[in-house]
Amino acid sequence: MKRLALLAIAGLMTAGSAQAVTQTAGFLEIDDPNDKATIDIQFFAISNVEDVEFQFDIRDFLLAPASENLAAHLWTVDGAGNLVSKIASGDNGGAATFNIDRFGGDQLAIGNYAFVVGTLNLGMNEFPPFQMDAGTPAGVAHVEYEISSVVGQNAVAYTCILAGNLDGTVTQTGAGPCLLPTATSEPGTLAAIGGGLAMASLLVIRRRRC
Repeated sequence: MKRLALLAIAGLMTAGSAQAVTQTAGFLEIDDPNDKATIDIQFFAISNVEDVEFQFDIRDFLLAPASENLAAHLWTVDGAGNLVSKIASGDNGGAATFNIDRFGGDQLAIGNYAFVVGTLNLGMNEFPPFQMDAGTPAGVAHVEYEISSVVGQNAVAYTCILAGNLDGTVTQTGAGPCLLPTATSEPGTLAAIGGGLAMASLLVIRRRRC
């Protein structure tokens, strides 16, 4: 299958005061004959404690919102770019959008975080490049997702994307720091994983063996 490029939006785009502010977007590739779909990790930093809405919009390429399956986990990240612990999860349940909001007592502290985004029922320790699932939707080449913020948009800065590819590689966009965890790692051990992936330019790395 032809590898689809990851779209990273460097600047904030607004379509009017009532519209969400799209800060990053990406493509999750799907290879139905092999029951395989890619996984991405979106790293970001919070610079101010305030209400933040994270809205995931699922689209069919650049067209109207679609209803393909999508799931995401929110992780804390240490200063070196390692995923540390999962603090929230969400999925679209067949709808065109879903939210993982952090309001009131759930506001995120100043620091580094990451969303792990995939199709279907994303396992807690499933990371790029891809996931295997017999329920991979047929007839869908890819799912485009957009992460948007309506409140707290000035407090969120996306720093790195690790985008999985169906050929078993991972493409990095952004300087990070962001490190790729292994699929077999437990939450308490992820901070010990290195790899030297914090590069300012685009790179492709080979999948680690489990």
